Amino acid sequence: MNIQDMITSGMAINRSQAQDQRMSIPYRPQYTAIAGGRPASAILLQQISYWWSISKCKPFYKFKAPCSHDAYKEGDSWCEELGFSTGVFDTAIRHIGKKITKGVSKTEARKTHLVIYWIDRNRVTWYQLNEELFGLASYLAYESPDLLSNKGFTIYIDTNGFRYFIDKQGSNHFIDKPETTPFLITE
Repeated sequence: MNIQDMITSGMAINRSQAQDQRMSIPYRPQYTAIAGGRPASAILLQQISYWWSISKCKPFYKFKAPCSHDAYKEGDSWCEELGFSTGVFDTAIRHIGKKITKGVSKTEARKTHLVIYWIDRNRVTWYQLNEELFGLASYLAYESPDLLSNKGFTIYIDTNGFRYFIDKQGSNHFIDKPETTPFLITE
């Protein structure tokens, strides 16, 4: 069968989709609420959660785009994996993460950011998922989506271990540590 016949019969599409199945990235609409209504940030958050679990909950490195760094592997950058431009990636990470630079405390960044990331002296970017904050945000997104329906909430974890968030109107909502709170959601 030639390519024209395959296209006409739909076989070319089916073969392409079958090959693409190995790279399927789940889309969780609930993560969009966590990411402030931004689907690209939600997709990136899903993948950071995935790679966090693959790395056994340890910081992992990944390049933004293809590059000539010795540690880079072809096809293994964020832009290649997600099909994002560098601009889309930069905007997406900015909405869910905090870049750690000189003078920025990891402890402070972890209080309000789902992801922290930094560049080491070898010019490699490392990512760390804030499991506790992500667990709480996921719990809220799945169990109390109405609480996250308005953009502009900020989640905090205080030093006594109580978790709460402040909504757009400035109201505090306290959430105890329910045993059922998922702290990492992966497939």
